[in-house]
Amino acid sequence: MNKKGFTLVELLAVIVILGIVGAIAMAGIGNLAKNTKEEMLDKKITMIEESATLYGEDIKGSIMASSNTKKYDGYPCKTTSVYELVNSNYLSKDNNNTCQRYAGRTSGCIEDPSGNLKYLDYLNIVVYVKNKRVRATVVYGDNASISCR
Repeated sequence: MNKKGFTLVELLAVIVILGIVGAIAMAGIGNLAKNTKEEMLDKKITMIEESATLYGEDIKGSIMASSNTKKYDGYPCKTTSVYELVNSNYLSKDNNNTCQRYAGRTSGCIEDPSGNLKYLDYLNIVVYVKNKRVRATVVYGDNASISCR
């Protein structure tokens, strides 16, 4: 047989195969984007905790010397916020100019890349001194029960 071109069945088979490969690729790309956003949130939370630890190092004396010291798990502590860390220059704002207003003031503009929390600015942070070392924990999600009392 000497035919030129492809039959309709052959073209349809190729289109179906390309469609299946495309669907598999799109599902993989969608999960990759979601995982990347969640990893970025984890990195921002880690960055906030590191900034809060630096802040805690600077106020360690006042945490320890306070006569009515609050306790976190039996250790002296202080509660702070991302807003306070930004205003005290321990943390930089995101550069997207999407500050929200909260209680009449502009927030620190730290966005949640996963979109779940929108802004991270008013997350509470517990800064505490344990075994002469300053540590910090961001309070959100599963940690919501953590507090400095």
